[in-house]
Amino acid sequence: FYKKAMLAFIPHRYFMKRSLYWACENMVQTKEGREIADWFLEANILAIKCFKTKLPAYLSVMSNEEIQSITVPVLYLDGEDNKGLSPTTAVERLHRLAPDIKTEVIPNAGHGLVFTHSETVSEKILDFLNN
Repeated sequence: FYKKAMLAFIPHRYFMKRSLYWACENMVQTKEGREIADWFLEANILAIKCFKTKLPAYLSVMSNEEIQSITVPVLYLDGEDNKGLSPTTAVERLHRLAPDIKTEVIPNAGHGLVFTHSETVSEKILDFLNN
């Protein structure tokens, strides 16, 4: 996972596109999804050209204590095909440490679930906010 993810940080269109298409495999299955991914790629390439590059923010995992200390309502949405972190593992951990956190795993969705399943994600968020 980390080797593929790190390709995104090589500031070259080929590596960035490979990494993006790998991470968002579900999204790029459709013409519309590829158009969104390609737009995102071009926006990132333009940003690299226009702004001083900083070191990427590294993924950090919250400690058990940090999760247990959450006191506000939380909705955790993930795609079942997310290639980064296992949604099943994340949901099991959240249920064990903070059972009040509402969790949902969206079927046939990956890392780009806000693009591929925008209606579902919007409905879930609105339902959460209204309850």
